[in-house]
Amino acid sequence: MAKVNDSLTKEEIESFLNDILGLDIKDLESKKPDLVFLNQIIRRYNETIPFNNMKLLSKEPSERDLPNMDEIKLAHFTKTGGTCYVQNMFGYFLFKSLG
Repeated sequence: MAKVNDSLTKEEIESFLNDILGLDIKDLESKKPDLVFLNQIIRRYNETIPFNNMKLLSKEPSERDLPNMDEIKLAHFTKTGGTCYVQNMFGYFLFKSLG
């Protein structure tokens, strides 16, 4: 289960925005998190990261558990996506880190 102190590093954020979402962010610290930028992230996220519950459904109900932060990151950096929980947790840490 993700803990409150889990987070994304600056390098992970830059890699996700540039390499995974294909946004051309040269200097993240100078980029203001305005509405246009946030909409770009959301649009590219929805185009790139699928909703995917196959991993969850492939397990017996008694074997299912919440993914940890490493599993959440892996689902995004491999573009395999995940359930609402996986996507919302990643989004929370991404947007929190962007300010």
